[in-house]
Amino acid sequence: MSWIAWEKLHFSKNEGGLGVRDFQAFNKALLAKQAWRVFTNAQFLMSKVLEGKYFPSINFLEARLNYNASFTWKSICAARNLVLKRARKVVGSGGSINIWKDPWVSGLPNFKVWSRREVDSEDSLQIVYELIESGIWKREIVDALFAEQEASAIKNIPLPAHSCEDVWMWHHTKLGFFLVKSAYYIELKDSRAPVVSSSENRHPCPAGGRRPKLWPPVYHPNNHLPPELHLAIATSTSVTPEKPYNHPQKPNLILENSKP
Repeated sequence: MSWIAWEKLHFSKNEGGLGVRDFQAFNKALLAKQAWRVFTNAQFLMSKVLEGKYFPSINFLEARLNYNASFTWKSICAARNLVLKRARKVVGSGGSINIWKDPWVSGLPNFKVWSRREVDSEDSLQIVYELIESGIWKREIVDALFAEQEASAIKNIPLPAHSCEDVWMWHHTKLGFFLVKSAYYIELKDSRAPVVSSSENRHPCPAGGRRPKLWPPVYHPNNHLPPELHLAIATSTSVTPEKPYNHPQKPNLILENSKP
């Protein structure tokens, strides 16, 4: 019987794997949930304790890891980057969002603006609130401050009819709530090296995708014999070298050698 790489088993069934959970990625997703609670719920007792000890004068995102920090704080900081890459602020009043430092533009990479044009009012504009007037974006100032792509993305951000607080949201869920499942698959995707099966070498998929329609039929209950897509299925040669193996429910089907 041929062997298959352990990393491939972590792929979902739609990607040709078995959906075996990667415990390292799953553990980091659980820690990311605690990190999410710390910086989105400042009133929690855990948040207050950690803030008083490790970042009393700065926010959670700027807190540094001290050499004598507790194991709990080290673990939360280890998963903080996972949260920072996928979290962004939803514009309410705009009073707590820094234009140049905070992630708040959903249509841009990392949700941050990267260009800064030279205008007279540039130095005085630091808060998103200064770009809003009566629930409408100040289009002239936005066009003057940012590049065309950034300005277009900012003007497409909907503003509430009534002033409300700015809140953090998890970008990869519909309602903006943090989900361990979502964080797990993001961490799994970011951490694993690209693994390409031999079947994909023979039939390359467009645009680097993994052909989601290829694998679901393999796991259909009526398919008693999955196709040799990974070249890792027992064959007639490896099971009974001297006599071909006839499938009990498909007498006309004889297993073939999967080796190239």
